[in-house]
Amino acid sequence: MPNSDAVQAIESYVRKCGREYSQWCMGIAADPVERLLQDHGVAEEGDGCGWITYRCASADEAREVRDHFAARGMRRAPGATDATTTSVYAFKITGTTRW
Repeated sequence: MPNSDAVQAIESYVRKCGREYSQWCMGIAADPVERLLQDHGVAEEGDGCGWITYRCASADEAREVRDHFAARGMRRAPGATDATTTSVYAFKITGTTRW
């Protein structure tokens, strides 16, 4: 079972934003903010419902959280994983984001 704090934080954020899981993309990264801004084209400043990050205790835990949300309909961002990829991130898919 993935980290319940991470799952609750992300679920709460998505609910607050009023979006279905299918309208979000989830990934893991060592530096999630850089990944969001550089690779996915997410706006740094937004409407308060653009993206969320959460640092997990390990890369395995981050993968479990990502896979939890992918199984529930979030799109899964591609990318390599290693021991440094301990953060999860989710962002709202828009016409300008890349996933």
